[in-house]
Amino acid sequence: LGFRRFKNSRVEFSVLHRIQKSFGKINFRSFFALAGTYVPASVRLALEAKSSYYGNLTDDERDSRAKKPIVAGSVGPYGAFLADGSEYTGDYSLTTHEYQGFHRRRMQLLAEAGADMFAFETQPNFEETKSLADLLKKEFPEMTAWLTFSIKDPQHLCDGTPLAEAVAFFEDNPQISAIGVNCTSMNNI
Repeated sequence: LGFRRFKNSRVEFSVLHRIQKSFGKINFRSFFALAGTYVPASVRLALEAKSSYYGNLTDDERDSRAKKPIVAGSVGPYGAFLADGSEYTGDYSLTTHEYQGFHRRRMQLLAEAGADMFAFETQPNFEETKSLADLLKKEFPEMTAWLTFSIKDPQHLCDGTPLAEAVAFFEDNPQISAIGVNCTSMNNI
């Protein structure tokens, strides 16, 4: 389990990627059986870390940070589950229904365990991000997410979608709290 502490008092975790790396290539059913155990435990640990960290700050330190630290549950790309490098290219294709079926249980587990928001992160595939936003709207109307794209150059997502088009699609979505890029070369920034 990886925790990262940031000046803006965000606690982020990415347990499913750790499961995949720890156990190698596993089937879909086994993957989510493990997730049902590890995701709630990870959220509990993140909430405890948030409480402990924030509780140990001085008043001045607390005043210089976000008024309410958040726990963001990581929702990475389908390509990472494939473990074939496609999370770096976006070279995979499912239907909206299939993308949502893949992400639904993880998002349910994160929400039920108390994550404050979702982190749709390192997303290389525009169709997948649209599916995630649709799932968020339909099944998690009280939740928000930030969205970060994985890009192959300064103008394009890894799947070739123009970055400006992808950002424009989400910029007026009230459930998407921030849009950015991550896990890319500094030359792309």
